[in-house]
Amino acid sequence: MQKFNQLSLEQRYQIEVLNKEGFSQTAIACRVGVHKSTISRELKRNTGKRGRSAGNYSARIAMNRAQERHKYKPKHRRFTEVMKEQSRIWLEDEKLSPELIAARWRVNGQPGVSHETLYQWIWLAKKSNHWQFRKDRGLYKHLRHGKRKRKRGNYRDSRGLIKERVSIEKKASRSGAEAADR
Repeated sequence: MQKFNQLSLEQRYQIEVLNKEGFSQTAIACRVGVHKSTISRELKRNTGKRGRSAGNYSARIAMNRAQERHKYKPKHRRFTEVMKEQSRIWLEDEKLSPELIAARWRVNGQPGVSHETLYQWIWLAKKSNHWQFRKDRGLYKHLRHGKRKRKRGNYRDSRGLIKERVSIEKKASRSGAEAADR
């Protein structure tokens, strides 16, 4: 498995110089030591579209843009024991749903996980016999519905289907035949 690293400032300056000299993206990739799609993506993302830098690639600006993108991209948070304990209290004592727990973390500015992660944790604890889920086995009882109504992604669901239904085409042909009999 390959390990991917972000482009360094030196590599971006190298790309800038080679691009100004008119080298192809494949040649730039060989010189910099990265895949050609990396160069293509870098030039596409960070070449100015308007203003003073329109049509030009600048390493300094590209580095600033990359850092800005990285700053605001969603980060993976681990579901820590502190978060689990807080979730248990809010589920059992305050009767909050996982959606409200996730929203409360957001409003308070605390690190938290999504409601989906909370649901997965609750259902895993219910089904598992592992010792680490011992104190979480009954959490599903504190949910509003206690159990799932339907499985997610169940495309063979029969809700909303009418038994022995007759299609509109058959109804039209029936009414036409009845009119001819009159």
